[in-house]
Amino acid sequence: MWIPPPVRAPIGGAPASDRRRVCARIDRLVSGGQRQGWPWPLPPSGPLGVGRSRVRPGALSVGMRRRRPGEPLEPGNAHQTVPPLPRRAPRPSFYWSDFNNVAREVREFCEENGLVDERRLPSATELRFMPHPRPWLANGIRRHGGWKRVAERLGVRTATDVLSQPADASAPKLRRRGGPQKPRHYWREWKNLRSELTKFVCENSDSARYMPTVDELEAHNRYDLRYAIGLHGGFRLVARQLGLVARSSLIMRWTDLTAVAAEVRRVAERARLPPDVMPNERQLRQYGPRGLVDGIKQHGGLSVMAPRLGLRSQRHYPLRRKPRLFWTRDEADRQLKAFIQQCGRVPRVSDFLDAKRNDLLTALYRLGGLRSALERVCAEMDIAAVQRQDGVKT
Repeated sequence: MWIPPPVRAPIGGAPASDRRRVCARIDRLVSGGQRQGWPWPLPPSGPLGVGRSRVRPGALSVGMRRRRPGEPLEPGNAHQTVPPLPRRAPRPSFYWSDFNNVAREVREFCEENGLVDERRLPSATELRFMPHPRPWLANGIRRHGGWKRVAERLGVRTATDVLSQPADASAPKLRRRGGPQKPRHYWREWKNLRSELTKFVCENSDSARYMPTVDELEAHNRYDLRYAIGLHGGFRLVARQLGLVARSSLIMRWTDLTAVAAEVRRVAERARLPPDVMPNERQLRQYGPRGLVDGIKQHGGLSVMAPRLGLRSQRHYPLRRKPRLFWTRDEADRQLKAFIQQCGRVPRVSDFLDAKRNDLLTALYRLGGLRSALERVCAEMDIAAVQRQDGVKT
């Protein structure tokens, strides 16, 4: 390993404090890497936490250099070299606009990688990871309509049609991901989306009147349909135009009470609660999946779900939360009469607060004020006229 003399070179014109900090960090990484058996003269740029522009000056500052492609990793092992990166030869403008150039490079790629006998168009993965890669060739194929159209013009099949093992064992295995590639701007046409989505609903949905959700599309590996629906305004707008009923993935997921009960018990186990205790809303949001709280609210809320699951609430007092539109004038007058009989006199504001009847006090204020309510109720109960007392607000 060639090591130049340890000359402290400036690091990109950085201040002296920055240079010392970078050099000290490189020294620590190099010493630690030697103990771990790193074969590199300089650690990779990932552990350094700096970009490519700082690795070279930092190496020079500690008397080291970056390894060049093709150089042995260790002195004496000439066959263990860093593989050189593929370089694309410069091409003239509008080179990929000519289909003959694309066809010639495809033939050259197949000859270099032993794919001539298979008579098929290489996939995008093979263009990148074969022993002799040409990743830039994918741009030329896409320019002429994609793999399906280029294969038809060349008189061969695509990799998704063949689904066979590549001739070279080092090449990645082919794997089907959806259907064949669509032409360019295919999903911008509304008729294409309508036909494909109608076909999907008829083949994979339980009912033909519901719009498929995101989870259903992803379960069938139809990410292209999800992308196309986003191009045309989203799920609700597309469902309205097709006359379908849009559904939410989260709502459909928590419709089943069995799934909700299983997740609730899993959350209780993660929160280290006793087996007969219902988790509260904070614990459900912290340890449970997204949308679990909304799913519980669909079934009536925590107070309703706990008895149905055989669990008890963490609260040690009964819930006093009233339903919506509970407080009417008749209901407030009825409870005020009962509270007056309980107190044995005309109550003050402090009496409501001491008895923890803030709900009744708030309702009376909303329905016209406490004094007017007391005058009305006392007149019905044949009590003497209410005098202005301390703490009673009009």
